Amino acid sequence: MPQVKIRTFARMREILGGKEIEFTIGLNETIGTLIEKLVKTYGRSFENQIKDPVTGTLIPVLIMINDKVYRSVVDMGEKVSDGDTVTILIPFDGGESRS
Repeated sequence: MPQVKIRTFARMREILGGKEIEFTIGLNETIGTLIEKLVKTYGRSFENQIKDPVTGTLIPVLIMINDKVYRSVVDMGEKVSDGDTVTILIPFDGGESRS
């Protein structure tokens, strides 16, 4: 079966059980179908990190496939292939404001 490496950071790392995991994909996988499979596999904890809790739509995140950057809100149809490394970069809340 085709597989990809999924890389995540911060809270997502805890949800997936490591900074990098192997994940089985289908032959015609896209970013969108991969995200939905991750939601089904990792449940509400994963979904709460990647979707707006009110609307249920994906939040704007960056997704890297190997070295190319894609945006969750417009690039969900991009193909994901066997052996790819997929990095999910979720925006962080907070930080210092500068005056």
